[in-house]
Amino acid sequence: MYREKGLCSEVSQMTTNIIRMYCRPLKCMPDVEGYLLKPSGPSFACAAPIHAVYPEITKSFYLYRNMHNVTLSIYKLSFIHPIIRLVYLLAGFSGAAVTALLRSAQFPTDGTNRTISNCHTSGIMLATLATKMYMIMKNEGLDVTGLLFDDILANKELAVRAIFKASGLPENLAADALKAFDRDSQSNSIISKSVFAKIKPLKFTKEHAIESNKLLVEMGYPPLEEECRLEGTIDFEKVLNMK
Repeated sequence: MYREKGLCSEVSQMTTNIIRMYCRPLKCMPDVEGYLLKPSGPSFACAAPIHAVYPEITKSFYLYRNMHNVTLSIYKLSFIHPIIRLVYLLAGFSGAAVTALLRSAQFPTDGTNRTISNCHTSGIMLATLATKMYMIMKNEGLDVTGLLFDDILANKELAVRAIFKASGLPENLAADALKAFDRDSQSNSIISKSVFAKIKPLKFTKEHAIESNKLLVEMGYPPLEEECRLEGTIDFEKVLNMK
């Protein structure tokens, strides 16, 4: 509805209701400092109406990581998520069908009408589309900050402190937040680490790399061997006044 009508009264009311539902007070969580909502894929567009309805208290981050690692995860996810598996199957012979499927899921579809010979490149295409959602929102003027997962892994404590400061949350909560790295956030779900561990990893070849790099360059991204750092990505040391 937001894509079709913009921030109309119905969208504003729906946004308010959703936030009230997700952020309702719970007896088991007294004195909450803030709430984390994690939309993914095309649903990331919901950040725009949330910002509009709650402009003073909303901070949006787009979490992304190395394209190759994302593709390896998407491949395993395709054995659980039927839409992704369907994209893989259709990409081998009908770019038009893939485009129609992605359009129905509200993904941007520029550059998707093509045939792809392997699962790695299909995953790369899906990863670039998710990233395009971030770039579209930046271009539309939304205050959204890139968050590179590889930066977080390189220095978890520094990253958590910087993210908390950028979000307006007390930095003294960082110690407790760091404990989350020792837990599986998807435990007891169909995409838990234990479930993913049972799926054989994608076989990645030199031929796959050539096709994937070609697609990345055509989509406006650097090839696999180069770092992909999006415009507007947070610099942890700068946020913490360390440089």
